[in-house]
Amino acid sequence: MSQPADPQMTAFLARARAAGALDISAETLEQARAAAEGLRRWQAPPEAVDEVKMLTLPAADGFALPARLYRPAGSGDAVLPLAVFAHGGGWTRGTLDLYDAPARALANAGRCLLLAPDYRLAPEHRFPTPLLDVAAAFKWAAAHAAALGADETRLTLAGDSAGGNLAAAACLWLRDHGGPMPGHQLLIYPATDCRFDTESYQHFGDGYLLTRDAMRSCWDMYLPDAAATASPYASPLRADLADLPPASIIAAGLDPLRDDGLDYANALRAAGVAVESTLLPGLPHASLHLDGVAPSARAVIDHAGRVLRQALLNHGQQS
Repeated sequence: MSQPADPQMTAFLARARAAGALDISAETLEQARAAAEGLRRWQAPPEAVDEVKMLTLPAADGFALPARLYRPAGSGDAVLPLAVFAHGGGWTRGTLDLYDAPARALANAGRCLLLAPDYRLAPEHRFPTPLLDVAAAFKWAAAHAAALGADETRLTLAGDSAGGNLAAAACLWLRDHGGPMPGHQLLIYPATDCRFDTESYQHFGDGYLLTRDAMRSCWDMYLPDAAATASPYASPLRADLADLPPASIIAAGLDPLRDDGLDYANALRAAGVAVESTLLPGLPHASLHLDGVAPSARAVIDHAGRVLRQALLNHGQQS
C-alpha cells in the first residue's frame, strides 16, 4: 500500500469521491467527454512558453492529423530534443486544449520541444487507429526534426494513461514495422494490459478518481472485438518486449493502473530493456492535471521533466 496523500490531496479526493468525479462508467460518451474537460479547473495556470505552433501531420491513411508543437520558455532558436506526447483520456476523450497546460509544463520541465498529436478517438475510431496515428506522428517528427528545430538524435515517445498505452504500443509497432525508433520512451501511469484483477485494482479501483468500471468502459469502447484484447499492440504487457528503447515509467501510488506500470517495467527488464521505474506515493490517477489543487501533484511533471532532460541528454551523448 502507498503512503497517505498530503492533506490537500486527501481533502481533494474526499470532495471528488463525494461528487463521483471522473467515474464515467454510467455516463453517456458525451457526458464523459464533458466531464474530462472539467479537469481544467484543477490544473495550475498555464505556463508561458516561447512558442505554440499548430501543425497538420499526415496519418497512415491520409487523414490530416492536427498537432501542437511547444517550444519551452527561454530556448530561443536553440536546437532541442523533441518528445512526441500522446495525451490520456481512456482512448475516448482528451483534447489538445485540455492538455495545453500539462504540455506547456512538460516542455518547460523537460527543456525540450513537445509535439502533441490530436490522434483520433474511440469509439468513432477504434483500435488500432489511435495507435497508428501516434506512430505516424512520431515517424513524421523524426523525418522533419531539423525543420522543427529538433535534434534528430534525441527523440522520445511519451504519454500518460491511455496515451502511455499508445506510446508503448507505438514503440512496439515501430520496432516491428521498420522504425524509426525513439531513443527513449516515457510512460506516465500507463494502461498496459486489458485486465482488472491486479492488486492495485483491488485496492484503488473505487474512490480514487479513476475506477475499475470506468477503465472497463474505456477498454470496451477502444477495442473493436474480443480478439483485439490479446493483441500486443493493445495490451503491450503481452508482447515480446525485446529490442525496445530504454524506458522510464512513472506510477501513481493511489492508482488502479499502478501495477500496469510497475508490471510493465519488470517485464521490460526481463526482456533486457533498460528501465527506470518510479512510484510516486500518495497520488491518484490523472495527477498531471491536479497541480492546481494539491502541490504534491507537481511531482509528476517535475519527475517527468527530469527524466526527459536526462534521458534525451544521455541518448544524444551516445549517438
